[in-house]
Amino acid sequence: MTMLVQARRWIPRLLTPRVDLPLLVALVLLAGVGLLTLHSAAAGDPGLLRAQMMRFGFGFAVLWVISRIPPQELRLWAPWFSLAAFCCCGSCPF
Repeated sequence: MTMLVQARRWIPRLLTPRVDLPLLVALVLLAGVGLLTLHSAAAGDPGLLRAQMMRFGFGFAVLWVISRIPPQELRLWAPWFSLAAFCCCGSCPF
């Protein structure tokens, strides 16, 4: 029953269009310039471009999901995300 209540609370948030249009345009333009640069540097290899476009798509999807989370909840999660990031950085050999 609790999952149903949480789903009812989250579904409207996911569907509410809250987009910072200038930021979105800047990100898409920056991604486009990056793809053009990669196309030039990779001599037009379609495999590299396809892989990078998939990474951009995944990144934009994660960005969209995180933008749906209210700032109050992000503030609660921030220390745990920071701890996880520091642990990941600490686990990498130098």
